Amino acid sequence: MAMGITAVLLMYSSWGEKSGAHMNPAVMLTFLILKRISRIDALFYITAQFIGGLLAVESIALLIPSYIHHPDVNYTKTVPGKAGNLMAFLYEFSMWRVLVTCQNYNLLF
Repeated sequence: MAMGITAVLLMYSSWGEKSGAHMNPAVMLTFLILKRISRIDALFYITAQFIGGLLAVESIALLIPSYIHHPDVNYTKTVPGKAGNLMAFLYEFSMWRVLVTCQNYNLLF
């Protein structure tokens, strides 16, 4: 719920309006598929997102290693639940498809 609220606040904030709220590669690919951004811009955004994520994780590992190495953090990876990898993929794909559809018909932003 916190991540969803954060995403909505980012999308509707002045920062989100300036950047297009390209908060992760999935959103970036959606904009690319809908031809709302050029391929070269998408490449730079995605590269910056990966570098930013890597720098964030490495910074936390250096500054407060006890948090990032805690067993509950699971070393910063998301593990699918009991339903398995296929269901996790189907849920993610379904949410992405809704995002593409909403963007295509200007139902968001």
